[in-house]
Amino acid sequence: MRLALQIFHLTLAAWLSCATAAAQSADPFLGRWSDESIVVTLQATEQGYSVVIELDGESYPGTAVRDGDRLDGGFEAGGDRFAFTARIADQRLYLETDGETYELRAAAPAASRNPLKRKREEARRLDEQVGPRVGDFRFPAIDGWTAEAADGGSVVLIPADAAEGDQEAYALTFMLGVDDPQNPGVTALLQQMLGPAAPLARLESQAIRGEARPVVRRSFVVDSTSYRLDAYLAAASDGLILVLGRGRSELVESRALGLQSLAAKAVRAPDAAPVQAAVPSQAAPSAAPAVQAAQGAPNVVRTAPDAPPFQPGTTSDGQPQSLQWAARLGGKLLTSVARTASGPESRARTLLLPDGRLEIASPTAMARGWWRILTVQNVSYLALTVDGTGQESYTRLDLRNDQVLADGVPIAVTSP
Repeated sequence: MRLALQIFHLTLAAWLSCATAAAQSADPFLGRWSDESIVVTLQATEQGYSVVIELDGESYPGTAVRDGDRLDGGFEAGGDRFAFTARIADQRLYLETDGETYELRAAAPAASRNPLKRKREEARRLDEQVGPRVGDFRFPAIDGWTAEAADGGSVVLIPADAAEGDQEAYALTFMLGVDDPQNPGVTALLQQMLGPAAPLARLESQAIRGEARPVVRRSFVVDSTSYRLDAYLAAASDGLILVLGRGRSELVESRALGLQSLAAKAVRAPDAAPVQAAVPSQAAPSAAPAVQAAQGAPNVVRTAPDAPPFQPGTTSDGQPQSLQWAARLGGKLLTSVARTASGPESRARTLLLPDGRLEIASPTAMARGWWRILTVQNVSYLALTVDGTGQESYTRLDLRNDQVLADGVPIAVTSP
């Protein structure tokens, strides 16, 4: 019984302590109040309140006592004491002195001078204003989505209703050294993420007035496979915020609003991990590593070769390895196979005419343009320029047991 009473007394004392603290914190006058030029700090004392008024870098101390819903007090300045009254209405403090009334709003607490505490306070403030940090980014969470840090400070995003086997992947990453979301090098890099299907992709572009900043949407749609890559780009202080969605068209399109909002609101932390700047001349920018995580396949993301300028009708860059590939593929029909969401296979056929012209046929689209072979560091690429896009796409060529591979995928090479 004695032990029970001791526990009860301790519990009661703790409750009374909390109640006292709550009552003190409930005092509407306590805290910092400010307008554009004045800061007033009110703290509780045994006699009433201590007052500090800050103006133009000077501090004027004072005291006050409470009289119902009003404070009566005074502060000292230049050896004189000036009386004031204060009251609260509409969550504002109205301070009256010498015939003038000043309307003050609740101000944020003064920052601590302790650097450790100041850093923690700044993190809390950002958590409240922007969102918790994941990887190198802060952003408001998309309802129900999971965000996981990936290599290089990027973020992999997983929808709440993502089903096993669904072909969709999402990522938030950063592209350093590019200040224009409509940079053609960025568009070329995005197209490369589609791999062998890149030449068949139809480009859709949209400029969006974002909630926090403008967003540019780039969509590459492969009609023959019901597959798409959506990219949402927003300019940041030293690069581009990049949100990627890749997979089955109807799934990726259904996520559009959340991805667009994320691109508009996400910010990169000042102490974020360094990203390699890559905007060399005539080359596409490089992206942070989580771009790879959004693809579901390695070695898809790469910069375009540092190639000589494109000349229609020139089928190679003249290097021996390029000439060999041009002789093997020129005048041939290249047939690639892709599975649709429903299962059956559809075939995309690319005809490389001997004069450098190009014809691409799929079940739902027809395109024309130009082709050539480039070799960079002993690696050969089939470079395709489709009319109306203004961009070259690059597919890596390999030969294995007389089988031609395009970005690692077998293709048939036959006479037309």
